[in-house]
Amino acid sequence: MPPGVGKLTKLETLTTFIVGVEEGFRIQELKDLDELRGSLALSNLDNVREESEATDARLNFKKFLRKVEFQWSRLESKAEKTLEKLLPPHQFLTELKILYYGGAKFPSWLGMSKFSSLATISLTNCRKCTQLPTLGKLPWLKSLKLEELHAIEEINHDVFCGHGEFEGFPKLESLEIDGMRRLERWTGMVEGQMPLLRRLIIIDCPSLTILPELLYLHSLQHLKISLCSKLLSLPEEGLPKLVQLLIIMECPELENRCKMGGYNWHKIEHIPNIWIGYRRISGTKPLEQCIAGYKLRRLNSYIIQTMMIMDGENILRKTYLCQNFPGGTTGAFREPLKDALQGSMFNNWTMIQTCLG
Repeated sequence: MPPGVGKLTKLETLTTFIVGVEEGFRIQELKDLDELRGSLALSNLDNVREESEATDARLNFKKFLRKVEFQWSRLESKAEKTLEKLLPPHQFLTELKILYYGGAKFPSWLGMSKFSSLATISLTNCRKCTQLPTLGKLPWLKSLKLEELHAIEEINHDVFCGHGEFEGFPKLESLEIDGMRRLERWTGMVEGQMPLLRRLIIIDCPSLTILPELLYLHSLQHLKISLCSKLLSLPEEGLPKLVQLLIIMECPELENRCKMGGYNWHKIEHIPNIWIGYRRISGTKPLEQCIAGYKLRRLNSYIIQTMMIMDGENILRKTYLCQNFPGGTTGAFREPLKDALQGSMFNNWTMIQTCLG
């Protein structure tokens, strides 16, 4: 990126701005770029040294921006003051991503109901935050991803949705909770919250022991629970009637209780398509259709014999811990895995890590 981009006051497209410490690369370069539109990713935000620098960026004047991403290169305590001052952005923002944020709490503006157009939020690797922001007040939030928020031990809907707000997340359709390794409890859900939620994914939460009453999620259709080793049972009242697909993987005790005739079987027997531990319990839908769009991790209990790449552009960028790849038995694996994938016409290269066998 050339220095002095701030002089281009009529600039409309700037997808990435890498914040530096030298003149011409500081975040103040954004001050007069009020014509920016579309998406903007700000990286290396740890180079913002003073609160005044963040304020000078004037992101709330960038009324044509629809997607904004904030990314730090390391976890720092001063990030809290930086993010608090850097925004709020313009109220017509539709998508917000925050990565590697090192503050102990999220900024006060996050979750304000005035962001009436905000539809997608992703909070990733914010490892020091101990409490989730009150996002339930956002009137048009449709997709929420919480990933690797390691300091959070409880999701309490009274806080998550706002005190006394019994109709939190009125438009939310997809919720993904991933890699929250200290999360123990998810409680407080009541009738009326998340009325449109159709897709719920809970992955890699090894301390999780309690789920809320999912029966209140009347629109829920797809539920995946994976790598939650301490989760012993589904909620006592069972699952909503509209659920079409249930996937439970790498949850040993929960898998045993959800098998046909198990303690939880009566709670799920109405579901057309059930996969427990990579085995189809009911339904005719093949696994490749069931897991389309889902993240797979640690495939150490399912032996993959063949694999067909359906969409090279959207393939996962990292594949790892694939201990049971046969490494040269059938299909694409007649060649070494890396060579086979490299031979495909991928726009995004896939990294294969720790592949044994």
